[in-house]
Amino acid sequence: MATLLVCYEKDLPSANMKEQLLKKCEWEDCGTDGENSYLRCDDMCIMTIPEKHLLSDHVDQKAKAHG
Repeated sequence: MATLLVCYEKDLPSANMKEQLLKKCEWEDCGTDGENSYLRCDDMCIMTIPEKHLLSDHVDQKAKAHG
């Protein structure tokens, strides 16, 4: 089972969380889906969303479709 971590670029706590996680592992750049970007390390995936979190719907489905 994979863990999906969602980071919102415009949310300071979320961006800080991502910054700290990037130090813990060697992350593989998995590209974008045209809107969001993805990083993977072991069974973890960071999905970075450029918009405010209140505007984000169906992030789990988008991440699953991306792979």
